This record gives sequence, structure tokens and C-alpha cells, in this order.
Amino acid sequence: MNWDPSGCDSVGVRATLGPLFRSLAFVMLSSAVVMVASEKMYWYTGAYTAGALVELTLFYSLAVMALLYVMGRYSVDTTGRLVLAAGIFALVTEGIITPVVYSDGPLPVMFLYFLGWHGLISVVFVWYTVHRWALLGRRRSLAVWSGVLGVAWGVWSTNYWRPETIAEQAAENLEGESWDVGQWAVPKFALFSFGFTVVLIGCHWLLGFVWPQRWSPSRGWTITIGLALVAWLALWTVAVPYAPLKFLAFAGFLVWLLHRSRPGAGSATLLARNAGRVRLTNLSPLVCLPSGAVASYAVMTGLDVNDRVLSAIYWILVGATFSGGALTAMWAVATIRGRNRQRSPVTP
Repeated sequence: MNWDPSGCDSVGVRATLGPLFRSLAFVMLSSAVVMVASEKMYWYTGAYTAGALVELTLFYSLAVMALLYVMGRYSVDTTGRLVLAAGIFALVTEGIITPVVYSDGPLPVMFLYFLGWHGLISVVFVWYTVHRWALLGRRRSLAVWSGVLGVAWGVWSTNYWRPETIAEQAAENLEGESWDVGQWAVPKFALFSFGFTVVLIGCHWLLGFVWPQRWSPSRGWTITIGLALVAWLALWTVAVPYAPLKFLAFAGFLVWLLHRSRPGAGSATLLARNAGRVRLTNLSPLVCLPSGAVASYAVMTGLDVNDRVLSAIYWILVGATFSGGALTAMWAVATIRGRNRQRSPVTP
């Protein structure tokens, strides 16, 4: 990310442009991965034009760059610390790209909910763990957990069969949105889920060629991204006056925890551990993700459950996502406290 083309000859230009393009490729491929996990797995009724998908990927690239900044700046080296960095990703996604995290006032409810989805599902599992297991050849683990997540994906998608969801998205279509509203036929849902899994497989395979050993953005890059985040946050201040206070309080706490738990020199970071090319055959177990999704979606279609059951399923899954975010946050903080205690000198 440190790029200064002035005074470079043709060989020097290639030497400096190469790392730049590799870094940009890493950001955009990572953004495509989390876009699928955070956006397309969340709602299947969204727009599927090339322009809409590129736009979504660019939006998520802002959150990815914030994630990579804290991972590089604070040498994230454990899963617990990755959860905290993923909290920054969730905050940028739902507190800057959209203002949803402020809908509960000063409470942490929405943050913990999105930590469960954006943090655990998108960043920790679909982006980091999938790549890690594929790199190590842990196909059975990847198949099992992809299948579990796939079943949950298919059941979660029944939220878009609920009359209130259909009415809400239909009303938004009248205002210019492009939701493909309502319950889809099973073959259509299968095409959607398998199609985006192919995107995941392709992106993870390509990430193996550009995954960096470390992430060390230049000062200019950091200032540019920081100003973009501040400017975007300022826009939400008009509608939500307390937005900067809540964002800075939550982000500041996460950064403080990451700073206090920074490892010593020589500790291998998670980025460094994931560097290396991935075999396509090691990514093949990801087909269990859409297979599980289509299977559960088809079962729910065949059961023809009523609206009350659909609503109960929806709120159970919302509660599970919130609980997952809350419990994982407590676990991450506990592991960091334990790590800091081990470092503290023992006094007689």
C-alpha cells in the first residue's frame, strides 16, 4: 500500500504497481466474499444486475478496508481478537454505510445482532475460516459447517414469505427499489444459492494468489479512508444526532481492547497464517452450503407452514444471531483479559 510512482523507471513502475494492484485485488475479492455472506445470504430478494452487485461490493470494500486496517495496525493474531476486528467491520457496515445500528438508541442490541451476522458469519467464518480450512485441506470441517450454515440460510430465507415482509418490500418497490418480492420456487432459489456459492469459491481461489503476509497501509491511504468514513458518518448526523457519539464509543472500546492485547514482536498474525494458494478441490466442500440451503428451503416449502410459524422461526433466528454475537463478544473479551493476566508480572 506504500506507493510513490515519482521517479520510477519502467522496472520500478512494475515493482511498485504490482503490490498496489495485488492489494486492490485483495480488497475487492474480500469485499465480494463478505458481500455474498452479509448481503445475499441475508436476503435473496435483492437486485441481481451487474451494476447493483458492483455497487454492493464497492460499499462493502469500505468496511473491508476498515477491518484490514485494524487487523494490520494491531497485529490481530487470535480468533478472539479477530472477533473484535470484525466488530469494527459490523459498525462500519451498519453505522456508516447504513444507520441501522442507531435504531436502538444508546443500547448495544443492534450492534451485537450485527456482530453475530456480519462479524461471525461473514468475517470470521465465510472470509477467514473457509479460506483457512481450504488452505489446510480440512475438507470435512468445511463440509460439515458449510452444511450447517446452509440449512440455517434456507430456513432464514422463509422470512421473505411473511406477509408483512412482502408488503414492506412491495411498498419500497413503488419508491424505486427493485425487490424480487415473495416466495420463490425451489429451482429458482437453488439457482440463486448455487450461483453465489460459485462466486465464493472463485473469490477464495483467487484470494490465494493475492493474500498478503501483512497489511501496512501508507499514511496517505489511511487518511483518505479515515476522511471518507468521517464524511459518511457526518451525513447520518443530520438524521441521527447522536450517531457519532455511539459510533465512536463502540469503535473506541473495540480499538482499546485490541491495543491492550497487542502481541509481542514475532507473533504470527492471522493474515500471515492465511497467505498461500488454495487448491480448488479443497474449496469443493463449499457446495454443502447451497445444498443445505436448498434442502431446508424445499422442506419448508413442502410443509406449507402458516404465517404465525414463519414469524416464530424468524424471531428465533434473530434471537440466535443476537445471542451468538453477545456470547462471542463476552468470550473474546474474556480471552483477552486472560491473556493480559498471563503477561502481568506476579507480585509476591
